Amino acid sequence: MKIVPAMNCEAVPAPEFDQIRVTKTQQIPENDMDLAITKVLRQETPGISSGGPKDLPIGSSISMVSARRPASLSLVQLNFIDDGLILVWNVHHYFGYSTTWYSWAQIWAEKCRKASGFEIVHPFPTPSRRVTPGSMPPALLLETHRAQFFYFYPVALAVVDEEASPKNVVQKPIDSLFDKDPNSHFGSAVDGRSRMNPPTHPEPQGCWPTYAHADIRIPKLLSGSLADIAIELRRSIAKIHDDWTGEMGTLVDGLVDANRMIAKGFVDMPGKNFTQASAKKSVLLGGHCILQHRVLAPLDGSTQSLAPGCQNQKRLRGLYSNQQQSVRDI
Repeated sequence: MKIVPAMNCEAVPAPEFDQIRVTKTQQIPENDMDLAITKVLRQETPGISSGGPKDLPIGSSISMVSARRPASLSLVQLNFIDDGLILVWNVHHYFGYSTTWYSWAQIWAEKCRKASGFEIVHPFPTPSRRVTPGSMPPALLLETHRAQFFYFYPVALAVVDEEASPKNVVQKPIDSLFDKDPNSHFGSAVDGRSRMNPPTHPEPQGCWPTYAHADIRIPKLLSGSLADIAIELRRSIAKIHDDWTGEMGTLVDGLVDANRMIAKGFVDMPGKNFTQASAKKSVLLGGHCILQHRVLAPLDGSTQSLAPGCQNQKRLRGLYSNQQQSVRDI
């Protein structure tokens, strides 16, 4: 906890900020701290020497009931089997990404080896002091963001929901679609750390992913190959420059509601998906209520859930001045 204090923190609202739905970290009181849940599954799960577990019991996963409660940044469950350990680790995504979790795991593994008496040949480098950047990235100081608000009235929203329902959204034949040459939107997560100007530390803590966006015509998807799709994705990633992360930060700082930034690929998705999920009966959770399974994504907004009875929705589509595209208002 001294090296990675975030593991002893939870995410709570930050009312001191002007933006809506901005969160901050808060240290968990020592008497409420639960570092890890321990379960013994030796009778239920075969050991590694016996071929390892084929189907894990439901008890091996962490139960997360977090609606209307602060969310811990780190939840750990240790499942002991006959001759091994199954480690389940849930981490709050907005605080970090793969590089962050890998750093935490390296520190944890080293401490475990040290406690077991193993020699640490190559210790994990931990800074002896905190480092504060000398200046803001240039792009963070730019005002190049443009935005448009779209308001959906209840009647219009009902029409949109009907058009986007699985029974009315088809890809074959194309002639049955309203738009004979529709687009398919794809968002690919990329490492924002390596797209900073000036460059940052190679192993920073925090959440650094951002998205590259690709538009592909559905007829091309149906007639092309996987290589054609890969080429379009590579082109979209190649367009991301060194100021990309800074521009994303400028965009987020300009939002009134930080929870209203959403990847374009999630705005209009056919079929059964999370944006169509019902708070009372979700097809994604086996028909169970999702009020106790609230999913939060404060920055990218890729998984949003609406409170029951919420019929009027405001949508914000953000575009940089050099990336404006025409949109069709409903």
